[in-house]
Amino acid sequence: MIRLKLFYTEKDYMNSVLCEAPIHRYSDKDFYRLVQGYAGEKKTGPPFRDADSVKFIREIDKAEFVKDDWYSVVTPFGRTNMTALCGGTQYALTVIANSRRGIYTQFKGYGDDIWSRLASLSMDVLIYCYVNIYSEDWHYLPFEDETRKRVVIENYRYKDEEVEAYLGNGFSESVIDGKLYVSGLFEEFRLDWSKNLGIFIQGAEYLLERDGQLYKHLPTITNIEEFAKTMDERQAGMFNEYLGEPGIWEPDLDGFMREKAFLESLSVHNYMLKVPKEPIVKYPIYFIIRRRKGTCECTISKKTSCKNPSFSSLLLEDFVRLSDCEKAEFEKLAIVFDIELFGDANKVFELAILAFKLYDNIVEIYDGIHVAKEFVDFVKPSYEANSLTAVKGVYD
Repeated sequence: MIRLKLFYTEKDYMNSVLCEAPIHRYSDKDFYRLVQGYAGEKKTGPPFRDADSVKFIREIDKAEFVKDDWYSVVTPFGRTNMTALCGGTQYALTVIANSRRGIYTQFKGYGDDIWSRLASLSMDVLIYCYVNIYSEDWHYLPFEDETRKRVVIENYRYKDEEVEAYLGNGFSESVIDGKLYVSGLFEEFRLDWSKNLGIFIQGAEYLLERDGQLYKHLPTITNIEEFAKTMDERQAGMFNEYLGEPGIWEPDLDGFMREKAFLESLSVHNYMLKVPKEPIVKYPIYFIIRRRKGTCECTISKKTSCKNPSFSSLLLEDFVRLSDCEKAEFEKLAIVFDIELFGDANKVFELAILAFKLYDNIVEIYDGIHVAKEFVDFVKPSYEANSLTAVKGVYD
């Protein structure tokens, strides 16, 4: 059974951390500490030889321990150290070890191959999630039906009380046979970005005030081919692939030709201070702001990038580009955030890494603190004039 504890306020969460309550914010380094053993505890045998841990190592990594070697395993790829086990296995073994010590581990969004096995263990698996709207923790439990049946929430906030609840299949709260069933989306606790645009603006302005007066240097103006030459070899190669001829087996020839035409038409005004930084996260978030020229009429939407985007693919997303029909009437600002979920709206611009400002056949590119400056300049007049409209998607 998975037992989930929720934290609703920063005060409750920080009190638990500062008072050394049994919760643990997970990091990749935790597994290495487990392999070496807890400080001050005498090692009595090799780690992870209990039945539950062995189950994960065998079923997920297809690995076996090496006889008379505490730390080595043999996988289908050969003999290696157990620190080479996959991330999901490392997380699961950490959760198992913490749970045995009565410690709740931070929830992480691994797949059902991990969570279904954790849920089927004979022990209670202890997990926590910080669901304050400003938390950067994951607010979604992506469990399959069989796994959901083995989850109990210890302190779900319902009608001003904290009660025990279970995960249901619907999107709302319901009481069945005296048991409360709730959604695993926790939408009521998530940050609604569309209702907090003022806080996003304040957060960007705070960074600008903190960093002092900005000097906006003159841009380097060039075409896309010359701009690509200023990048490293891999990034330049990405651009050149789009600028070349399509391959014989190109699956979307029309899309390829539209992207090529878009790039070839661009005049690049490069205001960046450093070599372009690509996101670390798999699916970075965008703010897409489109403003009608000469007015304050403005819309803002949140989009998600393709998986592990290159710098060129960040610019080439359909929702970033200005279509031929849009160019006559609109200008657009695309902000790229190196995060997959919005956390604290006051701090999110600390993770804004790029801005593309598009109008006519021009793209201005900014990085660093200048991203926050462009956002404030582009959005704030419309916000103060009540002419900024948030357009939410299905999954917002």
